[in-house]
This record gives sequence, C-alpha cells and structure tokens, in this order.
Amino acid sequence: MPMRRTAALIVALILSISLWVAPAQAQDSFPLQYPLGNVLIRDLSTELTLLTWTPLPAATQYRVYLFYVSGNSTAPRFGTVIDEVVPTTNCTTTPLRCFYALTPSERAAMERGEYAWTVEATTPSGTVEASNGAAFFNYNPNEIQFLLNGGFETGLSPWVGINLTADTVIVDPAIANTGSASFLFRGSATELSKIVQRAEVAYYNIRPGDDLTLSLTYLTTGATVSSYARVTMYYNDGTPQSIQRIDLAPQAAYTTVNTSLTINGRVRRVRVELFNRSLRKNDRVRLDDIALTLAGSAAPRSATPELLPFPVR
Repeated sequence: MPMRRTAALIVALILSISLWVAPAQAQDSFPLQYPLGNVLIRDLSTELTLLTWTPLPAATQYRVYLFYVSGNSTAPRFGTVIDEVVPTTNCTTTPLRCFYALTPSERAAMERGEYAWTVEATTPSGTVEASNGAAFFNYNPNEIQFLLNGGFETGLSPWVGINLTADTVIVDPAIANTGSASFLFRGSATELSKIVQRAEVAYYNIRPGDDLTLSLTYLTTGATVSSYARVTMYYNDGTPQSIQRIDLAPQAAYTTVNTSLTINGRVRRVRVELFNRSLRKNDRVRLDDIALTLAGSAAPRSATPELLPFPVR
C-alpha cells in the first residue's frame, strides 16, 4: 500500500475516534425528595399530603412503602402503614417529581413517633430502590418543652450562673411554687447576676406563625427590686437575631407570666436569660417553673424538604 494512502487511512481513523461520542448511559437510580433528612412533621394535614421522589425514565411503575418504626404509645402500631403501587401517570415534569397522595384514613392511622419510607421502581431489567431510601421522619403534634430543669429540682444545671453572688437554689417545699426547689436572686450593691440556658431547636422547624411561649413563676421582696427575662432568637435563614425583654414587676405572691414570643424567621437556637439588677441585700427575686414551650397546635406550614439535624435531647 502506498505510503500516502496509509497515512490518509491513519488520519481518518484518528478523526473518527476523536469525533466519536459515547452514548449517554441510561439513568439507573433515582432519589427520594420529601420528606427527607429527619424532618419533624407537626401537622399531617398540611405537611404530609404527598410523598415525592424523582422519576426514573425506565420505570413502568413504582411501589411506595411507609413504615412505623418507633414511638411512645402504650399500644404502638409498628409495621407497614402504606404499601401501594403507583403508576407513572403520577409523575410530572413541572415540577419534576412522582408522588403518592396520602388518604385521610392513612393519616388518621399515623400516631406520634418515627417513620421510614422508600420507593421501588419496576423496570424491564428489574427492580430499583431509591438511592437514598429508606428516609426517616418524625411526627409529633404535641406540645414540646425545650428547657430542662425549669423548676430547679436537680440543682442549677443545666442553667449556667454568671456573676452570681449569694444567689442559689433553695430546697424547701414550703417556699417553692411547685415541687421542693426554687432559685433565689439576692440583691447586692454591685448586682449584675443572671442565669442562662439555651436550646438548639433547628430540628423542630419553628417559624413565624408558630406559638412559642416563655412562662415563669416568681415573687419578689424589697422596695427596689429590678429583674427581667430576656429571650434571644438566632435564625438559620439569614434573619438577624431578635431579642425580647420581659420585665418582672414587683409581686408579693407567686405570679405566673406567660409571654408569646415574636418569631421573625426559621429558628435555630433560643437563649433564655433571667437577670437580677437589685442593688440592696433585702431585694430578692424567687424563680420557679420556667418553661419554653412550642404549642401543640402548630400553625399550617408549607412542606420544606431541607436537611435538619436530630434533636439534641
């Protein structure tokens, strides 16, 4: 073969290789969409209307499973809650998703606890499970209390005392509001004391419209008592932190104060501080039964398939 022809064939071969493009691989996996990432569901009727996942092009049908895996009920219904076949007609392009719509009876069967769910796609070559299945979420519609040891029955911890002078936990059922203990602020000429506790609450997905309340019971003695509570909220959506102050007016008998807190965004952390600025020894403030509570009737909210951490306690 002449050299010129051989060279031409080699060049043609190189060009054909360089211009060849491998065919795209068929999609062989798909992810679940919502609920995902250990999210807490507070209201089934608004937050769990649909289970959604990304379509698998080769799928001819899907099968969705929802399992109840743990709870605190005295008669828990552990096991399968949903096992249903879903046709590909339940898939849309805008938005890009497939869905299973829970029925009212299915939601009515769900009690407080932890759930897991997954989806299997049937394809001509076999069954494919969602790449991130099973996904977990929790359902709890009840009132949730965030502060620990609000009655000081186990001492001061986990409250942290700052600049305490003679301030201390007093164990005496006769003078506590409930139980056997309370916390006593004693005044001094340089009083700048406080007790602090914070709660990490991102998991609970608290947002504007939810009912978050600080409550405490206190009494005072002395003519120049000066004391107040302060709640600082930190947000995880870029909203600047917010501060709310609750002044504690002199009260000769135990008085309970309930303050509904203003929520400006999605709450990541709440810090509760109780201050004493009473400048005489005989000015005293006794505290008991401090609580930070998310009401059981959560306001309707839209589904948010973001990742949220497990609760810290």
